[in-house]
This record gives sequence, C-alpha cells and structure tokens, in this order.
Amino acid sequence: MDACGQSGGLWLLWREEIGELEVVKSSDQFIHARIGNRAEVINLVAVYAAPSPSRRSGLWAALEEVLRNAEGPVFVGGDFNTIVRIDERSGGNGRLSEDSLKFGDWINDMSLIDMGFHGNQFTWKRGKTESTFVAKRLDR
Repeated sequence: MDACGQSGGLWLLWREEIGELEVVKSSDQFIHARIGNRAEVINLVAVYAAPSPSRRSGLWAALEEVLRNAEGPVFVGGDFNTIVRIDERSGGNGRLSEDSLKFGDWINDMSLIDMGFHGNQFTWKRGKTESTFVAKRLDR
C-alpha cells in the first residue's frame, strides 16, 4: 500500500519457496493475505494502525470483518499504535484511553490470543525528561 504524504504505507515481503501468497484484501492500515497451498492455508493479517485514534476509526470493524470471513488459522500482527494494559506503558496519566479500551474489547470479541514477545518491554518512546517521558508497547 502506498504512503499518504509522509506517513503510512505497508509492504508485505514474501519468499515464494515458503508457499503461495494471495493478497485477499488491503487498506491503508492492513494487508490480509492467504498463504500456503490448496491443502493447507494460513491467513496472515499485517497491521500498521494509524497513529491517531481519529485516523484509526473503523479499523477494528474492518479487521473484524476480515477475521470473521477468514477460513482456517489466522495470525494478526503489527503496530497497532495503542495498548491494552497499563503495564504496557511507562509514564503518562496512568489510565487507559477510550481507544485502548476499544482495542482490548476487539481482542476479546475476536477471541485472539496474545502470543507474547521477546525483547524490549516497550517498542516506542518519546520525551527526554521525566516529566515528558512516555514509553509504550505498540507492536504485537
């Protein structure tokens, strides 16, 4: 998907020897692809959610449609630009935003399982002083 100005844009790179890839649906915030052969198929949904809640509007509903219509196993991952739990943030006001609550509800409604991660606790940081520092786990 092409970038809009200085932001966005998605790439999905694939090695043919792993299996055939068919892009089923794409938008400016996700790519849904089917991977495999006729006997065995896996759905992959790569997400780069817009950084502002207003620009993310409608993303959860669009992804819900993709997941409900997918046949076979589904893997969803990427940069969702929001968190689910307070412990996924350092700094800030100590509360979850309305957008974070909606994201958590979407994960539960879709019966998704967070597979965990290895590496740094936070995937995004901003601010240099204690009063302005915020770090979050935005990637899943």
